[in-house]
Amino acid sequence: MIFYTKPLTSGTITINSTDYVTSLSIQANASSSCTIVGSASFQGNTSSAITLENGESFTLTTQNAQNTLSGITITWVSGTIDVVMGF
Repeated sequence: MIFYTKPLTSGTITINSTDYVTSLSIQANASSSCTIVGSASFQGNTSSAITLENGESFTLTTQNAQNTLSGITITWVSGTIDVVMGF
């Protein structure tokens, strides 16, 4: 597995299946904030953004390289957000 690391300080990162991401970790540093939203619906309900702030983190992994993460948008709100992606 190889990794991509980025301190997000503005803008957005969108992950789609064609990016081949199999693991994702996001952490909002102290005095930092971001939102994460998926594109899927579940039982008729659409996804809503969740907020990470002040040291909170979020991690997703797939079972294997054939099942990649998709439809995830990370949006910077404030401070520095650490993003690590595995391929």
